[in-house]
Amino acid sequence: MRWRVAAARFLLCALPATTMAAPRATQCQDIPVVGMEGDTSFANVQTRAPIPLRDAQPVARYEIGARLDPATRTVRGKLRLHWRNRSAATVCALYLHQDFNAFENRGTAYMARLRERGVEPRVARGEWGYAQISGVRQDGLAASWTYAATGDSGLTDRSVVRIDLPEPVAAGGTATLDMDFLARLPGTWAASGQAGGFHFAGRWFPQVALLQLPGERGAPALRWNAPAFAGDPVERERADFDVHLEVPYGYVAVSSGETRDVARTRNGRRNFHFVQDDATTLAWAADPHFFAQPLEYVYVPGEGEPVKLRVYYGPGDTAVAVRVLGAMSEALAGYGTALGAARVPALTAVVGERSAGRFAVEPVAGLFAVGADPAADTATPEQQVLAAIGAAYLPEGTSGPFRAGVQRYWSERFLPARNDAPETRGWLRRLLAPWRLAFAAVRERWRTRADADATRAAHVARVLRDLEARIGAPAVDRAFRAWRRSARAGYPDTGQVRWLMADASGDAEVFQRAFAIIDAGLPVDDRIVRFTSEELLPQPGYVLRGEARVEMSAADVRRAVRERRRQWMQSTHGSGSPFGYRTEVIVQRDGALLPQTLTVTFADGSTRQLAWDDTRNPVRFAWTTKAPATTAQLDPAQRGQLERNRLDDGRTVHADLQPVADWSGEVATFVQFATAWLVQL
Repeated sequence: MRWRVAAARFLLCALPATTMAAPRATQCQDIPVVGMEGDTSFANVQTRAPIPLRDAQPVARYEIGARLDPATRTVRGKLRLHWRNRSAATVCALYLHQDFNAFENRGTAYMARLRERGVEPRVARGEWGYAQISGVRQDGLAASWTYAATGDSGLTDRSVVRIDLPEPVAAGGTATLDMDFLARLPGTWAASGQAGGFHFAGRWFPQVALLQLPGERGAPALRWNAPAFAGDPVERERADFDVHLEVPYGYVAVSSGETRDVARTRNGRRNFHFVQDDATTLAWAADPHFFAQPLEYVYVPGEGEPVKLRVYYGPGDTAVAVRVLGAMSEALAGYGTALGAARVPALTAVVGERSAGRFAVEPVAGLFAVGADPAADTATPEQQVLAAIGAAYLPEGTSGPFRAGVQRYWSERFLPARNDAPETRGWLRRLLAPWRLAFAAVRERWRTRADADATRAAHVARVLRDLEARIGAPAVDRAFRAWRRSARAGYPDTGQVRWLMADASGDAEVFQRAFAIIDAGLPVDDRIVRFTSEELLPQPGYVLRGEARVEMSAADVRRAVRERRRQWMQSTHGSGSPFGYRTEVIVQRDGALLPQTLTVTFADGSTRQLAWDDTRNPVRFAWTTKAPATTAQLDPAQRGQLERNRLDDGRTVHADLQPVADWSGEVATFVQFATAWLVQL
């Protein structure tokens, strides 16, 4: 009897556990995880499928309470994550990003990317950073977690975490996770960190990865897109943020969101309450030298809502702060005219320590850092502002080199006068100007030789400048506006983006050709290999005189030419030739096929212009005219921006010695100056 009671009790205890475990095994499907930093579906350029629409509502909500300890350079906090499953499948595991682990050693994907670019920093002892989570719970139930290697990040990279949920999340359901986390800020060498008393933190807390639905950004099926952090902006789930950041008394903290309240705690510290809705992350900066009252200005665009501009700065940085505020207004005006109004209610800039300009490479919508010493940084405050605001305009998830090339294009478009202003004063500066430009070009090539991403970004910028010259700036602006609209609608894959941009530009064929050149990375080098304009003189041999053939020797031809020229000069007062001229131009193309224009100028002031837009290579053009040709020029309007070497785009029949004479005069002036100086000694 006892064994029957024991067996009944065992069955009563075991059956519920079995029935609870069975649904989990049957409902949970294996959702693959990929490590795509950007959309790489370049082969899908023929896709014209409808754009998948993303749920307009934020998918997650973060409630964070954190405390900054400047002495140990750490941020300790508690996080509550509410995540909604917008897919049609049951989810049994979440992937989180811990981007600060990209700064913990030299074996991370972030350091590998820096080595590829030839800019691996020297990290001193104590300058590394890291992140750690503990005590993960789902609705009070303990959840296990492990580090996940995605893409080609390898096992040494711990910037992605997998959390196995004790309770699966059904389709449309919501999971609530609580966890403790610790983030140690690195030094000034990283994208976020600490420089003296200045702290800048972007992506500093555990953040849920992007769950892509079928069709989003070219996803063939449901998948997690959780790449290891390598420095490039990666799309994250849009979310709402409610953050309480506690800092030492005397510190002023500011975030990419709005400051709801500032309260003093019992231990004499300050608690800043930040709120930001419908964003991909919340970044913050803190410094004990910031004035409590920033420079403020309300920018009112021609279309859209007003944008609050704020610049936080410390003593001695007033000039830089005023310069940054003016640059923010100019950048919003430029981007707003071209791409439409900004979709952020406020933009905040912080002027930090001298090396804080390095933190500006962390693109966070709404907040960016500018170094206090512009001379110490590679970019001016205007360039840093343009890059930061451009990051807010360009959709995330794009491949890093393409995004960098687009930002470079817009920066060069908005700052042409400040970057390319010629020096017109001083004979010594004019003499040294060509050498300075040559050395600068060589230095730039050596700097980017080992940086494949920088080379590709420069190529993208050149292609876009060439495209603007061919179809006009308004057409390019319409295309990029379509890109922004598509991103808000659900971010289609690359093929769909290209069709949308091409259709919006109004010149789809030229736009698609530009994208093909971007993909192939082909240079363009059109050149004139031969240019002659020779008089059509009679040649020795038989000639027809009436119906009879008469043989003429070379001496007979010379006598006939002299007599004909004498008669011509008497009748026309010495202009032109009685025989006419045959002009011949041979052009050749290397690299990508782009429409080209050839213009030939003749001595009588007339011109011949024709289009070279076919696949013939090389091509010979010839004319027979009364006047000789003087010059031949490819792309006379200098619209093409992809030309690798412009020195072979133009030819003259006779050598032009004027540049040599100008240089000789400059050298002679320099020699006279040096001789006079030596005589005075």
